[in-house]
Amino acid sequence: MGPQNAGIADLYLNSMAKKQGRMPGRYGGNVPVPYGAMQKYLNNKVDSYIDNLPAGYEVEKLPSGMRNGVTNWSKDMQIQAGNWARMMKKNKPGSGAYIEAKVGFQNIKNQFKNISTNLDQFKASKTEFLKDYDSKTISEGANTDSLKLLYSNDNLNYSLVNGQLKFELPDGSMIDGNKLPKYFNKNSDGANKLMQLNETSYKSGGNWDSYTRSLYERKVRNIVQEKGREGLLSLATDKFLDAPIIAKDHPNSWLLQEENHDQLEQYVVDQYLNGMEEAAGQGYEKKQSSSNGGSNSSKYSANVSNPDQYFSNDKIMDIQGEFGPSSNHSIQPAGEDGMYVLTIRRPGSSNWERTIDMNNPTDETRKFYNQWLGVNTSSSIDPANI
Repeated sequence: MGPQNAGIADLYLNSMAKKQGRMPGRYGGNVPVPYGAMQKYLNNKVDSYIDNLPAGYEVEKLPSGMRNGVTNWSKDMQIQAGNWARMMKKNKPGSGAYIEAKVGFQNIKNQFKNISTNLDQFKASKTEFLKDYDSKTISEGANTDSLKLLYSNDNLNYSLVNGQLKFELPDGSMIDGNKLPKYFNKNSDGANKLMQLNETSYKSGGNWDSYTRSLYERKVRNIVQEKGREGLLSLATDKFLDAPIIAKDHPNSWLLQEENHDQLEQYVVDQYLNGMEEAAGQGYEKKQSSSNGGSNSSKYSANVSNPDQYFSNDKIMDIQGEFGPSSNHSIQPAGEDGMYVLTIRRPGSSNWERTIDMNNPTDETRKFYNQWLGVNTSSSIDPANI
């Protein structure tokens, strides 16, 4: 299910109830909401807000929904400040009454300064967030749920007490104007460096020994550590390949918790490293194919005449009839009906092996099948290892 904010879950469930003509309720997080559905709900709010902005729109320092309240507060504070100023004039400097009036006057000045600073920060933060959101540069590893609610509405409830501004979100939570939530963007620089390292591994070609793996591991770890925890979370959760290494509703999402930082780092390093080792093997196979005259002449290619005809649960075992007596390829049932283990034996190196489910074949199933037979393979990091 992924992490769930009970208040936002209630908002989502009540929005669904409204569409279905049902009465709203308070669920308190007791009704699970799929993480993806909740994010889609929040994203729709921001998308709708951005789509309805006028041309040339600039974020206002004082949102329209706050103007009357802040204006009335300002007038009241100005009256109080005037009273304190008159009291200072009536009393001798250094007297108790004078000091009291001066403190009261300064307190009001500080409140105005604090409110102005809060609204400046609000404008700057909202401007940056909407720009980054619209350009899709915000990392999935960042928690932006509250920001999506805060910046997709110009009519938020708020409190203004003693110069302290607090925003009330639709889910009932409060955000201190002095402590607006932070977020971070995708670690595209780190991802590009890893892709380049993967390309280097592919072009070098060959089966890795322990020294080569250790060398690449140090390089990968340096890249993964370069941008700190935020950079690591981005490399783990953002879709730089076909799919993220870990999604927030993934079985391994517990690794994203801060107390599991070291385990997350090792997991990310291992996944990228495994992909690079696979790329090196693919590069080696391509070199072998080229040296043997190209096109499917590699010793690791199955040379099956029509592989598509065998891509079904009732036909896949028949593909064995296409393999020659010296083939490196084999297929075996994996124990459960429809499950099969695909193997390419590599003397002197670790075998290539994947388990596929032909009961409900997916794009990933097809990719493994093609890789096994040596057709439509890719030189990029293998998402199966990530």
